[in-house]
Amino acid sequence: MSHEAALREALHRYLTETPTHGVLADRLARSARATLALYDQALTQPGVSTAWADHNLAVIIAEGLADPHLAKASKVLFMGTRRRLTAALEAEPDDLAPALALARGASAAPDDPRLAADIALVSDACARDHAGPQLIRAAVSMVLSARRSSNTTIQAASRDSLAQVQSATERVCAKLPNHPDVLLDRARLALNTSHECDGEARQSAMDKTHALLGDHEARFGPTREARSIRGELLNWRARSGGPGEDIRRDAVALFEAQVAEGTLGPAQALRLVEAIERSKAMNSETARHLASTLEVIAADEPGPWRKVMTTLLSKSGEDTSLIRLWEDSLRDNAEDEDAAAGLASRLLANLRAGISAPFDSDILDRVLAALPHRLLAKWRPDDLDRVLQHVAHTFGVARSAAFLRDRVLANRELRKKDAPWKRALGLFGELGDDDALLDVARRAVQHSKYAKARLMVAEHLLSKDASL
Repeated sequence: MSHEAALREALHRYLTETPTHGVLADRLARSARATLALYDQALTQPGVSTAWADHNLAVIIAEGLADPHLAKASKVLFMGTRRRLTAALEAEPDDLAPALALARGASAAPDDPRLAADIALVSDACARDHAGPQLIRAAVSMVLSARRSSNTTIQAASRDSLAQVQSATERVCAKLPNHPDVLLDRARLALNTSHECDGEARQSAMDKTHALLGDHEARFGPTREARSIRGELLNWRARSGGPGEDIRRDAVALFEAQVAEGTLGPAQALRLVEAIERSKAMNSETARHLASTLEVIAADEPGPWRKVMTTLLSKSGEDTSLIRLWEDSLRDNAEDEDAAAGLASRLLANLRAGISAPFDSDILDRVLAALPHRLLAKWRPDDLDRVLQHVAHTFGVARSAAFLRDRVLANRELRKKDAPWKRALGLFGELGDDDALLDVARRAVQHSKYAKARLMVAEHLLSKDASL
């Protein structure tokens, strides 16, 4: 009786919290009211079978979890009736609706210890001859996501059930060879197999995944889900040392297809570019092609695309476009250290070659303000002298001295060396600012062993008190 009372409370809450607009929402709400009436009958008439009510409950949960607008309320209903679904599946193993609800509800609590038992029940349900593609799809997602659980019992249950789910997937695929979901489920399982093995077996599993995705696209055209799996496959092949030419070809094809459909986002574009780079297959021609493709879609809102565009332009060899991209980035975000580091590197290259700076004074000022310490720490003394001379020539000695004091000598690596302090004392001495000169000397004593700085501080103290 307590179970039925808890079920009634869960259904009442579902009816209160679930959205009411939409055909599916209205149908499930009406089904929930009818199911509630069946449980009311079970409360008043002990011994009455609740098989139909349990079936309806499972259908409400399974269909609600598959709908984004109803998922939140359906998850709450699932968590409140989970034990009932398990009992219903054990009592009526041929009714697969509870199995579908349990599989789809697994994401609501991925580390719940009860999930291990649910996985076993769902995999047994998949072995039934009348198991269809919806149950297979949910079971594949359930088992593969359980492999990433922090609970070792759930991981073990996933490993034990994987073979049974794979067998069921192959069986359903043989019955329904033209069903789009089953091919993708097989591709997911093959990709998972490639993560579980090494050597030739891994390469064979990756090749199988690639072939299944090709079959799916040949029959049903490109889909978002197939592209997602192909992206995962590309990244995995790149990390595991797959053939670079194959990875580049597939990544470029996927890149172009998503651009044509308007579905390519900055994060996905960056993952594809990184996959090509990781496989050491990125050449200047490919980089230029991808960059020119992106320029069209990034023109209206360049900010989110700057990272991937920077990567591509760096590889393409088109320095003018790359410098312009960094300049725009610094204008939009004065604290962009990556853009400042890139521009500073180009500036140093020009100064070493004895040619003019590649940008104007406004950009130079922004670069000096945002210059990252990781780059400053790598500068050689002669590089620092070149930059200071250029800053002095552009803005004057005062700006050069201020940059040296406030930015360079704030760097933990550079302030341990004598050369920057010697340069700073020389610049502030040239300016004739005794207070600033003494302040720099004191900081030099604190952070370095530069003897001249110690002598200057001692002379100043003696001038204040001759008996010192």
